[in-house]
Amino acid sequence: ALVIGGKLSIKSAVMEDVKIFDCVTFAEAIGIAKKLDKDKDVEIIISPAGTAGEIQRHITKPIVRTDISDFDIFQTIIEAQIKNQLEGKKIALIMHQSKTIDINRLKPFIKNDLIFKNYSNESDLLSVIHYLKNIGVDLIVGGPTSVKYAEEMGIIGEVLLLSEESVLMSINKARESLNVSHRYKLQNERFKLAISLFHDGVLIVNKEGRITDLNNEITKMLGMKNEKIIGQDIENIIGDLRLRNIYK
Repeated sequence: ALVIGGKLSIKSAVMEDVKIFDCVTFAEAIGIAKKLDKDKDVEIIISPAGTAGEIQRHITKPIVRTDISDFDIFQTIIEAQIKNQLEGKKIALIMHQSKTIDINRLKPFIKNDLIFKNYSNESDLLSVIHYLKNIGVDLIVGGPTSVKYAEEMGIIGEVLLLSEESVLMSINKARESLNVSHRYKLQNERFKLAISLFHDGVLIVNKEGRITDLNNEITKMLGMKNEKIIGQDIENIIGDLRLRNIYK
């Protein structure tokens, strides 16, 4: 498993089987993900939503998205305003569009004007930060890429803090997903072994009539290679329209 992005408050022994890369920008995360996509020891990637959206186009491994808690957000903002001695200023919280939060619940505890902005991708994020600069925001709280752009524009930036609890919840979700995947893989291997023992030709189709599996006997009967059959419409391979009533 792999965690990319965010800033972890604690690195627990419970995460010994997890390779951790925290506080990385989108560009850094893409580079790391590409390398680890080729790593046979890495089965799944755990990442905040914004980072996941940027890296998913570059990798084949599954991604489990971390969900930062409202408490993590609240804690980061409180610590940021104390650290930077801000009062009566403008603080902007930037989150990926998949995250919703009721900032009215936070405002009574914040000594500054709190602005909440969403973004959809990196290009959109840059536009959001330009807007925040133009309206005179003093501090931006967000992911590593948000902070990088903010600081380049002369705005104070603070990276959102991911608590150990939030990360562990995502790791447990990833482990559950892997367990299901492993069980499915084992069942599939047993199924393939079973149909390979048949002396008759076997074709497996989905409800759309697409061939999803087969045994060696059917390839001999059809005189075709596996890769030429898998994914094809069974009617194109067999040519018997009466088969439509069977799979439908």
